[in-house]
Amino acid sequence: MTNWFYFLALGITLLFIVCFVIIFFCALKIYYNVQRSLLKARGKRKMNDLMQIITLISIWLSQLMSIITLTGAVRFWLKHSKVLVRITPLKRYPKVTIVVPAHNEEVVIEKTATAILDLNYPKDKLEILFYADNCEDKTADVLDGILAQPQYQGRDAQ
Repeated sequence: MTNWFYFLALGITLLFIVCFVIIFFCALKIYYNVQRSLLKARGKRKMNDLMQIITLISIWLSQLMSIITLTGAVRFWLKHSKVLVRITPLKRYPKVTIVVPAHNEEVVIEKTATAILDLNYPKDKLEILFYADNCEDKTADVLDGILAQPQYQGRDAQ
């Protein structure tokens, strides 16, 4: 079902490139013809107007191409992001130590600590060390409150 969309995007891309090349060469030809034949102020004004129109057309064509490319990329990402990756558990997990230094982090330490404590890793193989030294706020108190919660009692966290 989505193959038609990619072919459409490819066709529009090629059409855009061909149109751009044609417009470029036409503008170049017009520019040289006008430069050669019209040296009066009136001719220069016509040439400036024509170049302005060609510039606006190429800008709008590039905007259209950007929208088409972005739409194709989003559709591709959405199609492939629904694929569920199966992760097989390891036979043996190594012991891991995570060190979290925190100095005056009262505002963000709760989210950081809960994210680390909720890791999908065996509890007996994970050691977490929180360091909150010489803090002028309540970083250490927030950490103590998080570590005292019942869901984190089995974790090796200090």
